[in-house]
Amino acid sequence: MVDGDLDKIVPLGRQAVELGADIIKADPTDDVAMFHKVVETSGGVPVLVRGGGNASERAILVRTQALIAQGGSGIVYGRNIIQHPAPNSSRHYKGLLGGGSRRIIS
Repeated sequence: MVDGDLDKIVPLGRQAVELGADIIKADPTDDVAMFHKVVETSGGVPVLVRGGGNASERAILVRTQALIAQGGSGIVYGRNIIQHPAPNSSRHYKGLLGGGSRRIIS
């Protein structure tokens, strides 16, 4: 279950940093415009956004673009890519990540 509560995600990210995390996997925030607060709290530790529940491809692409724009370092999506009826759909996500240091993990 995805819990997009910013008041829960930010402290968990901070704790991960304090414990020495090399990377953080975080739920997307309910208001994607606030995801930058999770990234800011990470203190430079890369933050990967986990996928969450089933949604339309369009909704996921729009949300992914917004989360990456807020500073997400990559995505960790499972069923929305692996179980997609068109196996090549991951190319859309790769385009959003723009190569470089951002990655897609499924």
